[in-house]
Amino acid sequence: MVRQERRAHAPLLDPALLRTPGIRGGLAGALCGYLVLFGPLVLVPVLLLGSGHGVLVAGTVLTALPAGFALGAVGGDRALPAAVTDRARCLYGSALSACALAALLLLAPRPAPLACALGVLGLGLFAPANNALVMRAVPAAAPGTGGGLINMARGLGTAIGVALVTLALHAGGDGGRLAVLLLLGAAVAMAATATGLGGGSSGCAPGSAERE
Repeated sequence: MVRQERRAHAPLLDPALLRTPGIRGGLAGALCGYLVLFGPLVLVPVLLLGSGHGVLVAGTVLTALPAGFALGAVGGDRALPAAVTDRARCLYGSALSACALAALLLLAPRPAPLACALGVLGLGLFAPANNALVMRAVPAAAPGTGGGLINMARGLGTAIGVALVTLALHAGGDGGRLAVLLLLGAAVAMAATATGLGGGSSGCAPGSAERE
C-alpha cells in the first residue's frame, strides 16, 4: 500500500505529508491526547465499582470528563490572553493532563477526587490547538487530507487507550495503578510533541484550521 501510494500520480495520501515535522508531531500528539481522553472511560468505572460504589455514581463521575473538555475548549480562548499561541496552549493542556493523572496515583478511588481530576484533564485546551497546528502545516490544496489524518489519529488513540487500560486492568496485581501510569506516559508524550510544534507555517489559512 505504501509503495503504491509513493508511485501513484495522484495518491490518496502523499507520504511526504507525514515527513513534515508539524504534521507528524501533531498527529502523534492527537493520538496520545485521545488515548488519554478515552482511557479513563474504562478505568474510572472499574476503580469506583471495585471500591464499592454503584453504577450511577460511576456514570455521574464520568460526566466530569466531557464537561471539563467542553469547558476547556470553549473557555480556553476567553481565559487565556490573545497573545498565547496554539503551541503554548498545547503545552498548558498536556501539563494539566500530566498533573491530573499524577494526582490519580495519589488519590483514593472516591467520586469527588476522581471527578476533579477528570474535570481538569486539560484535553479541551490541548486538542483544538493541536488540531489547528496540524491543519496549518497541511498544504492549502489538501485540507481534506489533513482532516482525515486527524480523524485517523483520533480513532487510533481511542482504540489504543481503551485497549491499553483494559490490558493493564487484566495484568494482575495493581492493574489500576499500571493503567494510570500508562496514561501518564501518554500525557508526557503529548508534552514532548507539543514542544516540537511550530506556531505557524504555510498551509491552510488560520480561518480554515480545524479546531475541534
